[in-house]
Amino acid sequence: MRLRKVLFVDDNETSRFLVRRLIARENFAEQTVCAKNGEEGLSFVMSEQFDLVLLDLNMPVMNGFELLDALAGEFEGELTVIPPIFILSSSSNSRDMETVRRYHFVKGYLSKPLEKGHLDQIRSLI
Repeated sequence: MRLRKVLFVDDNETSRFLVRRLIARENFAEQTVCAKNGEEGLSFVMSEQFDLVLLDLNMPVMNGFELLDALAGEFEGELTVIPPIFILSSSSNSRDMETVRRYHFVKGYLSKPLEKGHLDQIRSLI
């Protein structure tokens, strides 16, 4: 299954480049849109439709937790559908993993770097 549009939210330019390249190489999605922080990511989610969001947690301006809170709170009623979200983080903090489980639209927690096996796992869960 090939997705139409994926949003990747991460402050690291190299990570954005590598994820975009992997998604293209594996023919995972027609289009990959990148945002450099949660604020930019929230703006994209509010204005465009995505099949999937890959979200880093630790970012400046607005971090991943703040983005999840915004989607779960004040913006949930404004969106017809919140796309499935997978956390893609270098954090192995069990508290982070536990915290994101409370959001019904978070479908998984993946460790960086994104690999082909992760894409296969995502396909099986969405």
